Parts: sequence; structure tokens; C-alpha cells
Amino acid sequence: MPLTINLLHEQQYLLKQSKRDPLKLGLYALGGVAALFVLFYLVRLGSSATVMHEVRAREAEWAKQEPLATAAAKREANLTNQIAAAAAITKRIEGRFYWAPLVEILSRAVPPNVQLTGFTGGNDGKADKISLVLEGIAAGDVPRFAAEQFRTGFGERLGKTYKNVTTAFRSLDETTATVLVNGKPTPTARFSIEINFDRPSTVPAPVPASTERRKR
Repeated sequence: MPLTINLLHEQQYLLKQSKRDPLKLGLYALGGVAALFVLFYLVRLGSSATVMHEVRAREAEWAKQEPLATAAAKREANLTNQIAAAAAITKRIEGRFYWAPLVEILSRAVPPNVQLTGFTGGNDGKADKISLVLEGIAAGDVPRFAAEQFRTGFGERLGKTYKNVTTAFRSLDETTATVLVNGKPTPTARFSIEINFDRPSTVPAPVPASTERRKR
């Protein structure tokens, strides 16, 4: 059996020991961890770059769309104002008071011995009442009674079309003037009548012409 002598066994032993050195192993491990961190950082950096690219793309798109959105908002505000104005005008038109039917009733209620000299009407859009004042001259043997007959007769005619009609004299004074009624000088009285009634919710139907009116 041959005899083998290893003259390098001490160097080989030292080489193995150096390879098993804890410090080197620790450095290798630390290097591996550092490499992993670098790899993780690069992955995250790439992901962040993708996100930032997407953000910039969205910002560019918003920069293009923002003027359109602002213009659309202004247009919407203008349309809203126009709709509100149109609704207000429509409401006012639908709620307005028509004077023609009332004037028609008045023209048929005035007897031959009464002459109107003034007509004042009020039509407040926010009020629930319609008000008017009639001024005129009544002639008759008892002129104050003639004025009273006109007041009550006109109130009764209005009551057929409007609700809660009230009529009251503001003034009623006999005058020294006379007028000819059927060729006869007749005493006169000057009057002022205030009339109030509820604002109608619907437009009253025209009053048909009466036989009495046609005879006049």
C-alpha cells in the first residue's frame, strides 16, 4: 500500500476555514439582501413610472376637457336662468287679471241716468283681491238714491261672475247742477264707489249680450 503524504494540508485547512469565515458569510448574505432591495426598488420604480405616466396622461386629458366642462357649466347656468325666467313669465301670464269681462259687465250695468267720469283699477300680482274705484254723476228726483241703485245693481251683476264682491261709497254728495233726463232738468249727485272682489282662478266667460242692452 503506497504511502501518501499531503504536504499542503495546512494550506487546504486554512482555505476551508477562510471559506467558512462568519464575516464573509455575513457579507455575502448582506450583499444578497441588498441585491433583493435593489431589485425591489427597481420593480417599484418601474411601477411608479407607469403610474406617473398614467397620471400625466389623465392630467393632459383633463386639461383638454376642463374648458369644455367650464363652458358646459356656464351654459347650464344660463339655461337654468332662462327656464326660471320663462316659468315666472308663464306664471304671471296665467295669473293675470282680464279687465275686458269686467268692463263688459260695467258697460251693461250703467243706467241712462248715470254717467261715469273716472275708472281706476288695481291689479297687484301678489294680492288676492282686485280693487277698482268708479267716479261719476247720478241724476234723478232723489240723486243719492239713483247712485245707490247703481252701486247695488253693479255689485249684484259682479257677484254673478266674481266671488266676495263688496261695494262701498267713498263719497256721495248732491250738487247744485242739473241735467236733462227725458227733457226734464233733474238734480244730480257726485259719487265715488270702491269695489273689491277675489281674484278669479280662471278667466271668466264672456257675458252674453242681453236683450236689455240691445234695446238701449
